[in-house]
Amino acid sequence: MARSSGRRKAATESGGGGSSSNSSSARKDAAEAAPRKMRLRRRPALADISAAVGNNQGSGAAAGAGAGSKPGARKTRKRKASDSGVAAAAAAQDPPPRPTSGHRRQQASSASSSSAAGTAVVSEGEDEEEEEEEHDGRRQRQTRAPRRASRDASAPSHAGRSSSSRKGSGGSEGLAAAAAAAAAATASLIAEAAAREARLKRCKVPPSEVSEHDVVDRDDPIACAEYAMDMYKRYKELEEKYTPTVYMHTQVDINCKMRAILIDWIVEVHLKFKLADPTLYLTCHIIDRFCMQENVHRSKLQLVGVTALLIACKYEEIFPTEVRDCVYITDHAYTREEVLEMEQTILRRLKFELTVPTQWTFLVRFLKIAKATDRQHHRAQYYLERCLQEHEALSFRPSMLAAASVFLARIPDSGIKNAWPDALAKFCNTPREGLECCARLMIKFLLDEPVTASQRHLVAVKKKFLGERFLAVAIDDLPTLPRKPNIASN
Repeated sequence: MARSSGRRKAATESGGGGSSSNSSSARKDAAEAAPRKMRLRRRPALADISAAVGNNQGSGAAAGAGAGSKPGARKTRKRKASDSGVAAAAAAQDPPPRPTSGHRRQQASSASSSSAAGTAVVSEGEDEEEEEEEHDGRRQRQTRAPRRASRDASAPSHAGRSSSSRKGSGGSEGLAAAAAAAAAATASLIAEAAAREARLKRCKVPPSEVSEHDVVDRDDPIACAEYAMDMYKRYKELEEKYTPTVYMHTQVDINCKMRAILIDWIVEVHLKFKLADPTLYLTCHIIDRFCMQENVHRSKLQLVGVTALLIACKYEEIFPTEVRDCVYITDHAYTREEVLEMEQTILRRLKFELTVPTQWTFLVRFLKIAKATDRQHHRAQYYLERCLQEHEALSFRPSMLAAASVFLARIPDSGIKNAWPDALAKFCNTPREGLECCARLMIKFLLDEPVTASQRHLVAVKKKFLGERFLAVAIDDLPTLPRKPNIASN
């Protein structure tokens, strides 16, 4: 663009030769005479442009020679045609002398010819310049569009920064307000906690209203020390309602040995799955209550047992046994559908009444009142679980079996006279003599291991209490009771 503008300026100044008005009018006439070419036409050849420029320079030089013969004019003729600014300045400093009429006509004719040639060259240069300008403008528009798009896209972020900068002055005030609010909330929580603790202290049951056996657990909300006595009174009432009794005389296809085999297998499964102790006692309770009301075929006895275990796990365990595990431990003797169907049958028959007192419910309470040691605790548990296998033990209530097991467990350490303390006698409302009948039957069960028809000993309970976890109490010497006086001999 600079090169084309220089050409235009040089051609104009050289063609004018000092008379700008004549050259401009001649250029206008030539422009109106010559038709303007299209922008998209073919560019002129380089040879044509150079020839036209040469003619223009020659005519300009002739006009300069005719204009004057001063040294400044002669120096101007020797310079290049491209240095048009210097030539114009020299011509302005040294104006030519007043020409004659003949000389004026010659000058006008030469000026018109040179201006026509310059106009042709200028028109060619203007077309080329316009094409270059159009090409450059197109390129600039193409490069300007993505810049504008990126600027528009970044406008929101700039706006956000500006707004954030405007809000920066209030940021410190907002942080201070948030900190004050957090401090106030913390203070209110601390005050609420203090008030709650004060209310709890005021609401605590006085020691006189808590049983002497529960004073230690007075501040333990899980122990429910203020309700312990009332709870066990209620358990004694429910014991008479839900305790199963002997029922084998009503069964047609099963007997006591089959039941003993089933309970022995339940003990093994209970130990393998590492279930809680109350789960075992509730399982046996569900089996006996269901068999009291329903005749069970021997092929379905194991199904009843594993389903009772599943129900007890759902009631007692945090993570109960799954149905597929129950199917697996029966060696796929029953399907999943059979287990679920039996579960519905048992629950309907029992009317969903599963919150019942078992032997374990009373055993825990009696051991706490007696302040039993760990060995005495494991002994009593061993004696009581051994009785689960015996159908004859159903002739006694769960509380009586638990009391007899605690009594026998304390004999090796305290003797017979001190094995049943007054606190237990008062709580159970049962003297020591009232326990001897049940205790003697329990010792009989411990001495005689159950044997199947194939002479296989059922020793699952004994193996369980031979472990270190239970201090191997199964090998301890069994307690002995004095013989009953023979009334017939007297």
